[in-house]
Amino acid sequence: MNTVTLGGTATINDLVSVARFGAKVAFSKEYEERVNHCRAHVDRFSHEGKAIYGLTTGLGDNWKKFIPEKDRETIQRNNIYAHTCAVGEPIAEECTRAMMFVMLCHFGSSHTGIRLETLALIRDMLNAGISPVVPSHGSVGYLTLEGHIGMVMIGEGKATYQGETLDGAEALERAGLKPVVLSSKEGLILLSGTTSVTAFASLAIYDAQATLAIELNSSVDNPLIFDEEDGGAVALMGCNADGTYAGMASDNLCIAITDLCKMSNSRIDRLLNSLVSELPAFLNKNADFNNGLMMIQYASAGLQGELRILAHPAVVDNLTTCANQEDYVNMGYNAVKKAYDSMHLAKYILAAELICDGQALDCYEDKRCAKGTQAIYDLLRSKVPEMDNDMPLTPYLEAVAQQIIDRAYIRTVEASVGALKF
Repeated sequence: MNTVTLGGTATINDLVSVARFGAKVAFSKEYEERVNHCRAHVDRFSHEGKAIYGLTTGLGDNWKKFIPEKDRETIQRNNIYAHTCAVGEPIAEECTRAMMFVMLCHFGSSHTGIRLETLALIRDMLNAGISPVVPSHGSVGYLTLEGHIGMVMIGEGKATYQGETLDGAEALERAGLKPVVLSSKEGLILLSGTTSVTAFASLAIYDAQATLAIELNSSVDNPLIFDEEDGGAVALMGCNADGTYAGMASDNLCIAITDLCKMSNSRIDRLLNSLVSELPAFLNKNADFNNGLMMIQYASAGLQGELRILAHPAVVDNLTTCANQEDYVNMGYNAVKKAYDSMHLAKYILAAELICDGQALDCYEDKRCAKGTQAIYDLLRSKVPEMDNDMPLTPYLEAVAQQIIDRAYIRTVEASVGALKF
């Protein structure tokens, strides 16, 4: 059986090998060293008593509450309990295994501070075939599904093992494994991130790639000509032009773009809302006769409204054509056209956010910032001046949007701080 060794760059094929085909997982020396290195920082922070979210404090509004060192294990266990609230039928076992593999990839970076022994338990559960029972509904993209995996890791919850559904503790015991007692930050680590999203998307993309590879190398004409054994040929009539699967990928791209811009619009609101930012309302530096960037949010909101409409899937629609000869049409073109249009609307929302970012920085007396941020600010200011008074914004939105399409901001940052990893 194949073994996937973590430490370098994991691939979608690696995930599928483990999640679907049962490949084993191993850690490289580099992987173990970077995990231990980062954990040493967490242990030091913990002992020093620094106020660090989720490490020495509570979560959410409880971030103001300092957690004594003696209570850290209790609060991390409680974090798992509190977030274990998904409902409904369980997700497929390969999806659970994919989530666990993503956990090993994400948490095994050099930045989370999880302990190696905690990651080793996830690895050993995968290798032993222990799959936590994870209900499929109630996630907003993180937290709840992951909580059910965490429950088995601490010896609670439910898991399948060798065809049986067992209590988490019994499943671990039968496989010769022991539950883990979560230490500082670890409960939060298990819950956070894009674990389920990345796992499900990776499986879907793997299947989509296989489908698109078939489509790319297919004959899609009507009729199609086939040789016969006697040296003749036959023409077979039938509609072989089905763009549904390419359309599905494009529909998903529209949704992804819309979600990206949703986050951008939220950040715009935070910058312009003085109750949140504690900056001048609408980043207006001269309020007597000016509106500041109030209306740029209206434009961005209007663009977001258009994106929401475009995010509606096209390939699910159907019309009968040609006197019912073609009783199924794929709407693939509509989907890919939507994706193209979505991309060009999105550039203006991102441009609006960049303009707000620059104006927000100008509201501070001390404008010092990191090298990469400074590079972005300087590039922005090459097209958009600091705004002390109202001015037409359309030319600046167009100019910054073009910079985005040209990848100018990425090139500028990379020239300043080195190559970015995507």
